[in-house]
Amino acid sequence: MKFYSPDKDLKETFGAEIKDAEYISELNTICKNVNIVYDDARFIPHNLLTNWNEIVELSLFGHEDSEDFDLDFRRDILFELENNKELDRFNEHQIFLEILKTIDNKFKSNTFIPVELKNEKRWWNCSVYKKGTGDYINHIEHEMFVKFEMKIELKHRIEKI
Repeated sequence: MKFYSPDKDLKETFGAEIKDAEYISELNTICKNVNIVYDDARFIPHNLLTNWNEIVELSLFGHEDSEDFDLDFRRDILFELENNKELDRFNEHQIFLEILKTIDNKFKSNTFIPVELKNEKRWWNCSVYKKGTGDYINHIEHEMFVKFEMKIELKHRIEKI
């Protein structure tokens, strides 16, 4: 009989494991304290990292179907954990941060931030896929207007697929 291991994906994809139960418990506590409700929180940080990686993998194909809320929501959780100084006492947190950095770098290589939004602290909120369909371009221009209350012309900055 084969048992599910949430750490298996991390080990296979990133060559790293996060097994310290105290660290995982602390992450769960932090999520609860900052009112982060997440269905897969019982396997923090495993599912948080693998789910963020799945979204980033979609960006490799200029995929515009992932919902902005989903992308923002998932990366916002990671932002809270990434910037929590209480976690620095755990060796496992360095592994978490290295995996997160790897995923973020992959995402950043397939997106860009319009110069008008370069000072945004939460960079994923204003990241735009380098490639996209006409529908994506229209959608993202509308989203940028709604989020940031500014008209940003993107059709000449995104490679049409």
